[in-house]
Amino acid sequence: LADDSVFSHDLPGISFYWCEGGPAVANAVRGFVRVAAGTNFPEHEHIGDEIVLVLQGSFVDMTRGLAFTAGDSDVMKAGTSHAYYVPEGGPDLLKLSVTQEGLRALGQTFLPRA
Repeated sequence: LADDSVFSHDLPGISFYWCEGGPAVANAVRGFVRVAAGTNFPEHEHIGDEIVLVLQGSFVDMTRGLAFTAGDSDVMKAGTSHAYYVPEGGPDLLKLSVTQEGLRALGQTFLPRA
């Protein structure tokens, strides 16, 4: 994860490293998400349940008014949506995210990868 070249840089300040998983996550969008400090992550909807583990940094969920830091996990149910930001001045956010069935954001649907 220290090698930035393994991440796709699809959005300014936001990059993704999609990874394989076992049978429990076979129908999930799964991978590592890096968000630069001071960056907003856009509103998105979870098609299925999502679980996140914060590995580095922190984020503030603007929809729910909750803050998460390294070592915290978060679970959001299918059909929920939210946006969040990574505070300025801190380390970049690095989290592991598993979203069953996929998610919708920026007018697109992101489905599990084979």
